[in-house]
Amino acid sequence: MSCPLTRALDSESPSTPESDLTYAHWRREVDRLCQRHYAQGLDDLLDMPERSAFDAGSTPREFFEDTVVPTLRGDFGDLIDDVLEEPEHEDLLNLKSEDA
Repeated sequence: MSCPLTRALDSESPSTPESDLTYAHWRREVDRLCQRHYAQGLDDLLDMPERSAFDAGSTPREFFEDTVVPTLRGDFGDLIDDVLEEPEHEDLLNLKSEDA
């Protein structure tokens, strides 16, 4: 499933206490992937439609691979591929969550 970029703005998404907790967990997982790969958190990356992707049912890994990585490739080109190809990073996407 690819992450939709044309959905409503994140601030327009409906919010309930239960969805907020689930979203917070989902966002933490995306942030962890960003930290592991780029040593930057999700808040350090501009214009990420994370709430829209969450509401559309994307997993944290799908959002990271389908939205974060391509966005950073657009901003930083081949530097992103070099980071992803480093041997010490090759198994990071397969690590289990610390919250699971």
